[in-house]
Amino acid sequence: MARKRKAGDGTVRQRKDGRWEGRIVIGYDDNGYPKTKNVLAKTKKECVEKLQKLKEDCGGLKPEKVRSEMPFGDWLTYWYENHSKPKIRPTTQETYESRIRLHIIPEIGDIPLNKLTQNDLQQFYGRLKKSGRKRFTDKYGEGLSDRMVRMCHATCRSALEKAVQDGLIRVNPAIGCKLPPKKAREMQVLTREELQRFLIQAKFEGYYDDARAEFDALEQRLNHNLAKDLDHNKEVIKAILAGDIVAAYYFQRGSVENKLLHDKQWKEAVKLLNDMDRYQRTLQTAPQEETAKTEGQTAKTEVTAAP
Repeated sequence: MARKRKAGDGTVRQRKDGRWEGRIVIGYDDNGYPKTKNVLAKTKKECVEKLQKLKEDCGGLKPEKVRSEMPFGDWLTYWYENHSKPKIRPTTQETYESRIRLHIIPEIGDIPLNKLTQNDLQQFYGRLKKSGRKRFTDKYGEGLSDRMVRMCHATCRSALEKAVQDGLIRVNPAIGCKLPPKKAREMQVLTREELQRFLIQAKFEGYYDDARAEFDALEQRLNHNLAKDLDHNKEVIKAILAGDIVAAYYFQRGSVENKLLHDKQWKEAVKLLNDMDRYQRTLQTAPQEETAKTEGQTAKTEVTAAP
């Protein structure tokens, strides 16, 4: 099976006429659709070499072109291609590139890096919130969600922080910007099986070791809660198990008798029948209460009927 090319490497395919074609995305139009360039060759090897040269020719800024007065959009592209993209997965790359090309660069990409201010960023976030959505406005409205605004801010802040580290600007203007508040999410309780699947996925993706202490504490806490629940519901569990066992051997009659053993009202009735004094008092109290109730209703009727 052919090896799958990594995201950003372009595509190589053989055409119907026998020639090989290589194609790479070089940018995006105002609607977010990709703009491409291609190369043609007689062999696959030659096509890959031509495609690599095309990538270099159309690549991002060279280190010697990085300067403090460069447009923020150029710096953002340079930072992403050289410092951010190599560290993130292909699926994450797509979300980064979408934010950069659809929202950040069209709005503030022309401002010089050393002239970008906190006020510029604050106004930019306000425009995103009010009318920043490029597609599906009929379904979701014209403004971006609070989460997307915060993600755009996070991208700008990271890029500007790198500019500070490289000595291109003195301070990061993104620090101190007011952002839409985070909405509290409803707490989701994981079952033991879901937790196990979560741990397996964390180990597979390689971030289990970074948070091993938290994972171990969570697992221990879950185990403790399970033991506590078993102890707290011990009597209920015993009754259910006993009922299943009795029903299996003695059928319906055995099941009914077993339920009576755990029926609180049945136990109270048995106690009452075994205590004759209490039984007699109960029988005597009931008629007296009924008589008093009847007399009260009669007196109320007489008062109502009096002229």
